[in-house]
Amino acid sequence: MDPDQHSGALEWAIVALALLATVTFSRLARGEYRKARTLSTR
Repeated sequence: MDPDQHSGALEWAIVALALLATVTFSRLARGEYRKARTLSTR
C-alpha cells in the first residue's frame, strides 16, 4: 500500500506530526515542572 505514490509526503507528515507532539508535550512538561517547583519552595 502506498497512499502517496512514492512521494514520501505521508512519511514526512508523520515526522512533522511527531515533532510537533514532542515540542508540545515538552512545553507542557516544563510548565508542570516549573509549577511544582514553585509550589514546593513556598
